[in-house]
Amino acid sequence: MTNAPVTPGSPRSTVDWKHIALGAVAVFLPVELHYLIGLDWNAISPAYASTILGVLGIANEIVSNVEKQS
Repeated sequence: MTNAPVTPGSPRSTVDWKHIALGAVAVFLPVELHYLIGLDWNAISPAYASTILGVLGIANEIVSNVEKQS
């Protein structure tokens, strides 16, 4: 996250958007590969491990930021 100055009353971002973007890529990349290249689902199912890691990364970022604020 960037360390932008926070004035009283301003909203503070609790999400690292880089992790959100990486998670979105991890979710949609296997689907895009399936439709664009025509791969069998069984061939790309290991790619969903990256989807799980992306979701866990996003959840970890949100939880860690909530803990920092409280």
